[in-house]
Amino acid sequence: MERFAGRYVLLRELGSGGMGEVFLARDLTTGGTCALKRLTHRTAPAARAALAQEFDLVARVRHPAVVAVYELGFTREGVPFYTMEYVPGLPAHLAVRRGDWATLCFVAARVSTPPAWSTAI
Repeated sequence: MERFAGRYVLLRELGSGGMGEVFLARDLTTGGTCALKRLTHRTAPAARAALAQEFDLVARVRHPAVVAVYELGFTREGVPFYTMEYVPGLPAHLAVRRGDWATLCFVAARVSTPPAWSTAI
């Protein structure tokens, strides 16, 4: 297990993409688990700005289908990362089979519909 940014232990990789990697992590300060997204070491400075913008946008969203974000940080070496709520489940490509448009539309409708409490405000 890798220790990251002094306070997180990376337990296992949850996914990766063009900008970085996402890990299930244990926060040694709180003892809780979270998902930690970090940029790869090779990532250009423009991607750092994109990660900060992604964090800001997700931090503004309050919806049951969107994870909560906790912290945007940088390691001593300057590697940007952010932590977010960990929600166990299947990756999207396993939860909805390719070509299953009915299920995909159902999920998209649920995610895009505001929660009932938001219309009462």
